[in-house]
Amino acid sequence: MKKTSVGIAAMVAVLAIFSEFVVPMVMSSTAQSQLRKVAKSDNLTVSLRSVPGLLMLAGSVSNVEINAKEAYLGDVRVNDLRLVGKGVRVNVDRLFRGNGFRIEEANHIDFSGDVTATALEELINEKVKHVEAESVEVTPESVKVKAKATLLGKDLKIDFAGNILHDGNKLFLRAKNVSVKGVNVKDRIATRIFGDIMLYDFDWLKFPIRLQSVEHQAGKMHLTFTN
Repeated sequence: MKKTSVGIAAMVAVLAIFSEFVVPMVMSSTAQSQLRKVAKSDNLTVSLRSVPGLLMLAGSVSNVEINAKEAYLGDVRVNDLRLVGKGVRVNVDRLFRGNGFRIEEANHIDFSGDVTATALEELINEKVKHVEAESVEVTPESVKVKAKATLLGKDLKIDFAGNILHDGNKLFLRAKNVSVKGVNVKDRIATRIFGDIMLYDFDWLKFPIRLQSVEHQAGKMHLTFTN
């Protein structure tokens, strides 16, 4: 009887260790490895926790925390990325098949990151056709862009001060105060030429988040998301 009790106690201890330490460690490490590849970041960290830990094997995660000094959200290079989620449902089958870490739903998510002026310049050059940004300055009031374009075989210098806006999960650049070769262009004409230029649609991330605000700061934009 004593040996049986000892054996049961040992099994319970092994199960507890497996539940509370092994499962969270393996799932966190797996998610981190896959997200690092997708986000092109070698400094991204992932922590997944649940009590008991075995719940995570069914996709139920009490707390998730993701941090990265620098990472890519699709085409957007983001600094100081941070995601904190509670009551999260994770697609475990997808994760262990190596098809990526995906949050299907969550009770609450806070997600934020900064897009620097340099990263914004890269994004404009990637997304805006026929215009090459040469410099971008982000101030609390606006985004100032110096660019060049070729039209009908002629090189043009274009300067404009605009704003970064969002509609749902779509991030836009709205050009204002446009000048071409030092000649000011009326706003209505500039709007007709440029319109609202979509830089990125965060729905492509397949996370249950919504872009809440875009705040212009000195040298960067601060993006905040929630569900």
